[in-house]
Amino acid sequence: LAAAAFVVKVRQWLKFVGVDPDGRLGRGLVMAGNSFVVVSACQSMITSMIRVYAGQLSRQGYLMPLWDDISSRRLSTWYECHLSQGTLAFRDQDFLNLFVR
Repeated sequence: LAAAAFVVKVRQWLKFVGVDPDGRLGRGLVMAGNSFVVVSACQSMITSMIRVYAGQLSRQGYLMPLWDDISSRRLSTWYECHLSQGTLAFRDQDFLNLFVR
C-alpha cells in the first residue's frame, strides 16, 4: 500500500518541492523512484511468500527475527546498536538482515 501511494503521489511531491515532474530531472526522479519502490515492494512480497510456503510465518511470524534480536539484550543496548544513528541504521546490514532472513 505504501509503494502504491508513493507511485501515485511522487509527481505531486516533486511539484511541492519545486521540481517540474515533466522536466528532465523530474522525469528521471519519477522513473528512478518508482523503479526502486516497485522492486522493493516485489522483494518484500516474494520474501513474505517464501516464509508463508516454508511454514515459518504460521509458526513464528514474520517479525520473529526482530523479536529474537530485541529479547537477546537489554533495550538500551539494542537501541545503541541499531537506532542511535537514526536513518543511518538502514545502512547496517545486520539490521536489514533482521527483516529479510
